[in-house]
Amino acid sequence: MALTTLAAAAAKAGAVILVEGYIDALAMDQAGITNTVGLMGTAVSEQQIAALKRLAPTVVLMLDGDDAGAQAVLRAGELARPAGLEIHVASLPAGSDPAALVQQDGVEAVRTLAASGRALARFQVRYHVERGDLSNAEGKDRLVGELRDVFADVPSSAVREDLIALVANHLAALRPTSPPRHRHCPDRAATLGSPESLRRDRPAGALTGIGIVR
Repeated sequence: MALTTLAAAAAKAGAVILVEGYIDALAMDQAGITNTVGLMGTAVSEQQIAALKRLAPTVVLMLDGDDAGAQAVLRAGELARPAGLEIHVASLPAGSDPAALVQQDGVEAVRTLAASGRALARFQVRYHVERGDLSNAEGKDRLVGELRDVFADVPSSAVREDLIALVANHLAALRPTSPPRHRHCPDRAATLGSPESLRRDRPAGALTGIGIVR
């Protein structure tokens, strides 16, 4: 796909879909989803973010459903924030990729997935709470810091309230039933899961070929 065709498709859609590799980008293009570019790996750079922003104000990340893909999503979020680029995440099933999804489920399923991309903050919260180690104080402190950073960028909204509830519900499910702690030794997980505590934490390459970000 010519760069001009990619640019026109991205401008019309108002978004660019970012996949990991050439095969994924080719499969998407052949399926008629022409506002797709390939990352050629999972190492997102500032130059790639700048190139993507020139194409559209929003990027939908449709990266492979493995840990490398998740790390790439987090990295893209870090770089996109100062660049003013909006990131949505269309999460793929574990072990899947866009090319396989096109082949197995068809074009409409992929279009639906891309259109249902969720806010980056939702992905970040789920990632951290599902992988957080609450078995020791250090792990709890680490999770507190990670979530504080995420919520600092989420303004007061229905989305923010939904994310606070997600954290509280997840931690409540993990909390074992045991006698109450001494009043001077509060349960850190309970404190972290408190909606009020999270509300208080908030402070007021070039594109070539078929659409490859280098």
